[in-house]
Amino acid sequence: MKNDLTCEVVQDLLPLYVDDLVHEQTREAVDRHLKCCPDCTARKNAMEAPEASAGPEGTERRELDYLRSVRRKTRRRVWMAVAGTAAVLLVVLAVKTFWIGKAADLGGMFWNVTETETGLHIQVDSEWSGVAYVGWRQRQEGENSWSLNARQVLPLPGISGSRYEVELPLTETGTVTLCGETIWQNGIMVQPKTLHIWETKTPYMGAPSALLAVAEALQISQDCGPFTSVLQSAEEPYGWTLEFAGSFTQSEVEKLSEEMNRKACQAMALVGNLGEVSWTCRMENGQKQTFTLSQWEAEESLGSLTDSYNQKYQTDYPQYSSLKTYGDDAVKFQILCDILS
Repeated sequence: MKNDLTCEVVQDLLPLYVDDLVHEQTREAVDRHLKCCPDCTARKNAMEAPEASAGPEGTERRELDYLRSVRRKTRRRVWMAVAGTAAVLLVVLAVKTFWIGKAADLGGMFWNVTETETGLHIQVDSEWSGVAYVGWRQRQEGENSWSLNARQVLPLPGISGSRYEVELPLTETGTVTLCGETIWQNGIMVQPKTLHIWETKTPYMGAPSALLAVAEALQISQDCGPFTSVLQSAEEPYGWTLEFAGSFTQSEVEKLSEEMNRKACQAMALVGNLGEVSWTCRMENGQKQTFTLSQWEAEESLGSLTDSYNQKYQTDYPQYSSLKTYGDDAVKFQILCDILS
């Protein structure tokens, strides 16, 4: 390859060449020139010798060494700044995750309320091992009303924040809210499962996804078997039909009807404009059977069920004329679930 570098150009480049500050192509061009130019090679060797630092070229070398040291120090400072920022962010994240957390909700809690001689004993536990509740605050909202709140954090190894217990001076009447939701009112404790079901409440039955959320919360598939849904929303009473797959014996049909009567009643309380629930199943002989529970039929049976429950458990549960009233709040829905059980 032709080497078109002159001695003057090479001599100007030598300080950078010696300090390895030239581009790779420039280095190759200088190398080709040095192979055929003894004078430039001698100058290069002199610049690389230790005593070369004493001359003008040594001054240039010292200046370059200084610039290189400055560059190294700058890089070190940049990396230290990056590492320091990362460390601060990790500390902030750790404080946020393990100490500050976020306002707790009831998603991972289960609780129990026990009436004692002096009031109420409330115990709250974490349903998940990876969640802890700290910073509990109890506040009296009125003469006979209390609220409990906490922060949700990630538990530290060896530190348990999964259980909280408190004694509240409440009589048979009063209200206790946990993280904004009522869990006890006038002697009635709202079960965690009941609250989860009630939270699927929807005003309209025309949305299949909303109905499936209700069905999932009621555990229809787990308790009764797989099904497909058919909606009737052309005219009132609006209906929901669940067509169960497989074949059933007579005893299985009776068990299915008992279970579905309870779940249909709960579903109509939760879905605002749902007027009747039907379910179909196929017998072993191939015969198809259909059952229907309407809102007025459910309301008629609730009267005797409420009386029987109150007499058996010495309670004073109210009887509402409309099934929809039981879906107004979680406490009323708990009453419905207790009566149907």
